[in-house]
Amino acid sequence: MARSAVSASADDDGDFDATLLAHRNRPRWSLVTAGGDEFALRSQVVILGRRPSPDPAHSGAQLVALDDVTVSKTHARLELRGDEWHVVDLGSTNGVVVVSVTGTEVELAPGGEAPAAERLLLGDLELRLVRASR
Repeated sequence: MARSAVSASADDDGDFDATLLAHRNRPRWSLVTAGGDEFALRSQVVILGRRPSPDPAHSGAQLVALDDVTVSKTHARLELRGDEWHVVDLGSTNGVVVVSVTGTEVELAPGGEAPAAERLLLGDLELRLVRASR
């Protein structure tokens, strides 16, 4: 990981005047529908649904609204853990299916979670998790 050296001057109390932002090479991710709609994932927790509701347990979560009648209002949650996304079914009506690279489909139980593969089905809506190249 490349880092830049930054100099800052201290005031009379020895405190620095400003906090500087760290620049890290964090991967950027997107969620892409089969129809080509793309949603940049800007948080480590993302709540998906037709009209997703905020979750007090995940106050900084990004809400992503998906326009599909087979998707529940608050359907699933994606969580980035290290370098891997996990998906949690939030008790959705039509379920969450994780599709492996070999095409194997695993349906989550309501409230169940699993590592998210590149392809997910929320109801009838197919989504792909795409890591942006830098």
